[in-house]
Amino acid sequence: MTEHSLPNRRILAIDVFRGLTILTMVFVNELAAIKNIPSWMTHMPADANAMTFVDLVFPAFLFIVGMSIPFSTQAKTVKGASSKRLLIDSAFRALGLIVIGLFMVNTIYGYDESKMLISMPLWTLLMYACVLLIWSHYPKHLSSVLVKGCKYLGIIGLIVLAFIYDGPYGGMTPQWWGILGLIGWAFFFQRGSLFIY
Repeated sequence: MTEHSLPNRRILAIDVFRGLTILTMVFVNELAAIKNIPSWMTHMPADANAMTFVDLVFPAFLFIVGMSIPFSTQAKTVKGASSKRLLIDSAFRALGLIVIGLFMVNTIYGYDESKMLISMPLWTLLMYACVLLIWSHYPKHLSSVLVKGCKYLGIIGLIVLAFIYDGPYGGMTPQWWGILGLIGWAFFFQRGSLFIY
């Protein structure tokens, strides 16, 4: 069996770890808006000589990015992807993380629910639904028209949600980009550096 005929297999351990980290991230983001919760369920102060499971989410994501890049690059290279194609794919993946991070961080800070057409919990639910429509992996037996329709519906949904968002500064703001946004920027520069050198 030659290198080009090797099956494209996913690494189950990385996928499971990624899923658990995302689940923890969503849980932690929802906790951020709740007051008077135990200290072990929040970020430790910067000057504290301690950490909680909440502080492990960002490092866990960076670990996943670092673990995934070699496997992803190798799999696409085996399929014949050029360096240019790999860089474009990396840019789109980073953009996706940055966009999701931007929307997620604006569900926690910077909004004024009294100025918005819908409640913030509903806005957040619709945002996650749009994210799933855009970035889900659809079964291969589904028609391409249906898959593209779902993705376009999600994109339009995010545009509408961004339009109806309101806060002290008007619309959505980058703030600190959110955890996924920071990971997106890290992924872009880390992946891009592979092609520079």
